[in-house]
Amino acid sequence: MRPDIGDPEDLILDFIDTTKGLHRGQTVVTSGWRAQGLASLFPPDLPIGEITKASLDEQEASQQVRLKPFADLANVEVVQVLTGGDRR
Repeated sequence: MRPDIGDPEDLILDFIDTTKGLHRGQTVVTSGWRAQGLASLFPPDLPIGEITKASLDEQEASQQVRLKPFADLANVEVVQVLTGGDRR
């Protein structure tokens, strides 16, 4: 995921699975994973944002959708993620 140049309120999510049928209004969350003693940096199911544009052409040609982040990224200085326990 990356911001659109000059607009932190417009994120571009690249390398999507084009078979998932994503659409406007869906919530994007972290996937999280754990395998063979390794784990992702983020736990699963943390809300990131809402899809604002998911045309089939853009999904198939560029494997990307656009979303609006739930957080105000222009003013974020520090982020701390508290999981409350087991990371599965």
